[in-house]
Amino acid sequence: ADLRRGESDLRQLQTTLDQARHDLAQARRIAGLGTWDWDPESQRLIWSDEAASLLHCAPGTGPASLGGLLLLIHPEDREPLAAAFRRFIDGLEGMDCQYRLLLPDGEVRFLHQRADAGPETAAPARPTGTLRDNTEAHRASIQQETRDRVLALMVGGAPLSDILDAIAASIEAIDQSLLCSIMLLDTETHRLRVGAAPRVPSTLMAAMDSPPGGPEPDASAHPLGERLLVADLLYHPYWQALSGAIESAGVRACLSEPIRDSEGEVLGAFDVYSREPGKPDGCQLATIGQAVSLVAMALEHARDRNARQAAEERARLLLESANEGIFGLDLDGVTTFINPTGARMLGYQPADLVGRNNHTSVHHTKSDGTPIDEGECQMLTVMRTGQDAQVSDEVLWRRDGTSFPVEYRATPIRSHGPIIGAVVVFHDITDRKRREQQIHRLAFYDWLTGLPNRRLFRTRLGKRVGTQRRHQEGFALHFLDLDRFKEVNDTLGHPVGDSLLREVAQRLQSLVRITDTVARLGGDEFAVIQPDVAELADAAALADKIVKGLAEPYRIEGHEILCGASVGVVFAADEVIDPEALLSRADVALYKAKSNGRGRYAFHTDEMTRQVRRDAALAGRLDQAVREGELFLHYQPQVEIGSGRIVAVEALVRWRHPVEGILPPDDFVHLAERRGLFHLLGGWVIAAAAAQAKDWQDRGLRFGRVTVNVSPQQVRSGSLADEVIVTAQEVGIDPALLELELTETALLEYGEHYRTQVAVLREAGVRITVDDFGTGFSSLTYLRRATVSALKIDRQLVRELTWDGDSAEIVSAVLALARSLGLDTIAEGVETEAQAQALASLGCQRAQGVLFAPPMDPLALEAHLAVGKVVRPLRGLTEKAAEALGR
Repeated sequence: ADLRRGESDLRQLQTTLDQARHDLAQARRIAGLGTWDWDPESQRLIWSDEAASLLHCAPGTGPASLGGLLLLIHPEDREPLAAAFRRFIDGLEGMDCQYRLLLPDGEVRFLHQRADAGPETAAPARPTGTLRDNTEAHRASIQQETRDRVLALMVGGAPLSDILDAIAASIEAIDQSLLCSIMLLDTETHRLRVGAAPRVPSTLMAAMDSPPGGPEPDASAHPLGERLLVADLLYHPYWQALSGAIESAGVRACLSEPIRDSEGEVLGAFDVYSREPGKPDGCQLATIGQAVSLVAMALEHARDRNARQAAEERARLLLESANEGIFGLDLDGVTTFINPTGARMLGYQPADLVGRNNHTSVHHTKSDGTPIDEGECQMLTVMRTGQDAQVSDEVLWRRDGTSFPVEYRATPIRSHGPIIGAVVVFHDITDRKRREQQIHRLAFYDWLTGLPNRRLFRTRLGKRVGTQRRHQEGFALHFLDLDRFKEVNDTLGHPVGDSLLREVAQRLQSLVRITDTVARLGGDEFAVIQPDVAELADAAALADKIVKGLAEPYRIEGHEILCGASVGVVFAADEVIDPEALLSRADVALYKAKSNGRGRYAFHTDEMTRQVRRDAALAGRLDQAVREGELFLHYQPQVEIGSGRIVAVEALVRWRHPVEGILPPDDFVHLAERRGLFHLLGGWVIAAAAAQAKDWQDRGLRFGRVTVNVSPQQVRSGSLADEVIVTAQEVGIDPALLELELTETALLEYGEHYRTQVAVLREAGVRITVDDFGTGFSSLTYLRRATVSALKIDRQLVRELTWDGDSAEIVSAVLALARSLGLDTIAEGVETEAQAQALASLGCQRAQGVLFAPPMDPLALEAHLAVGKVVRPLRGLTEKAAEALGR
């Protein structure tokens, strides 16, 4: 019956695997991801149907050689791609490069070709990589950069020519087959003049901008303000007069798009030229349309600015103006005259204001409700100082009690020298303020979520750092990005992803105080500035609140989406630190949080810096520790849960450090792996464990087997099997007395190396155990083929077994899987009777943990080995647990 259940489970697992493979292929097609292979024997490239499509080749075809591929791409990209490909084939490094694909119609596509590096010891037998079309992302990036730059130039008051050059250059950067010129309408001559043309040949621009009397295009063939799309300039009547300039410039096609302001007035034309005959595609039209909108905004902004400057000049020359509000004041601030336009803006008749105190009538309060003292009034101050005053951030009050923003200039009036009053010229700048606010919002706020963008975030962070320096006010910086956001985009599409980002932004704002700053830095990255943080616990509380709040499900367009966040936190209190260092620390903290698992937060503190220094010192001394005998082993027994009989002992390395004392493996094993020293440390552990096994065997002690943890580095080296067997022979024991524990990562990442070595180890009788099983993402079909002997249930699952239903389900599933495959199971980290009872009830036969015995030196362990079991077996088994163990 167990065999039939096992076969049924295997069939179900195979069906699940086949479905997963089908889903993966479907996902690649949806995501536009192609694959390619290099056959070293035939020296040929082999492309999947998706990859061939990306290269605009028929399915089953594609360039078979690197030379053929290079012929399809931009000349400037050929040598970098060839060099990258050669380094990859030689096994020196992975491939990760972007290049431009030139299509026959002149269109340029941006492709991203990638392949991971092979193992260090040998090049892969048949290198495989991916191919993706990044054209849209490339275009979108340039468009966003252009928009941000143009808005910043407008906010900063840059010359119009600089702004137009930036817009034109962006079109040429997105598609280098195109040339761009921006033509501006001369309102006096009603002719188009060149406003910007970064790369258009000067001969063509000179012909287009020729003075009256020179050859001109046929205006009847292209009425001003209408789109002109010409597939071949040489055969269109509008361009007949410029045929010589066209041929000299080497352009053959043109799209001329009218530029209009918000009222529909024609401001000019946006001309895009191509060197090949034909019409623009949909992507090009969309890109050009966005550029035209930016040009219109820039022209309106420049027109408003020029109009404002002209109005200021007129205000000094003309006191009576139909388009501006003008009033005069005497030395007491009483209105002596006001023009009809000014009175109308204020909601009065001119006679109603003349003779009244101007300050108390129309200029008594600021926009925020704060009263304006007469001594602070700039309109009155000019009569005391004799100097003009230009004000652009105040309001005037209408008769009905409402206010409106104004810009005004106050000028003292002199009569033969003495000042007798002042004249004030004011403008209603409501529309201008609205446009400025719109530009400001576009420049400093994220278009999708409405949150402050990266630029505004860095400004506020700089101010917060300055406040902290002056007043020692602590604050916290939280960096976060979303877990599984790419999966949402890939599976549900970008519109759902955008909706999710908006939901995240709203949820973040609801989680913080009104004084906190929430910003979107780009993509799925957000940041929070938390001011007035007195203690580290306050920052931790908000980070925990964010993690839990964002982990709640999202319901978007009928989908329930789980997409939590990882948060990195920096707490700035007494230490003076600059913004760039804060950002670097926040990046490190976020990396730490993500390394610890999804849906977590982590801090970056000075303790981390000290830990880095300590790790460097330990790593530098590790090889010396091995040579000088500072390492030693403790052993922890693995027992049968019911009887306490010892079935194996696990060797656990310790370091007797001359300065820090006894160090546990968590302090230095990861350093050995990171610094590539585990071959030295691992070799010592195998040799020491084997020698101890020999000693116990000679003395007749019953220990079962000695298990040793093996690093992925030892598997990757390809010499693990030889090392184990040779060590056993040198010591004089049967290799079957040794057992190796490998993680799921080692089994998956180094599969080929593993299968080659495990065959040798299995033949010699060495058992293989999968450590920390249940926490990784192993292929169960591969597990069946990996010829392992046992599964070790992770201690985290054991710790949560008695209170977390999900962990109990996982443990039960692992035990069922092990039974179906004929594998042993060992539960590690058993600390309580309740955990042992629960494991026994589920049918787990063997366990390891401090409940039975802690890690101990060989002498202490020998008291147990002498009787073959742990002195303290599990007590009082429940009837259900005893029955499960009996099975």
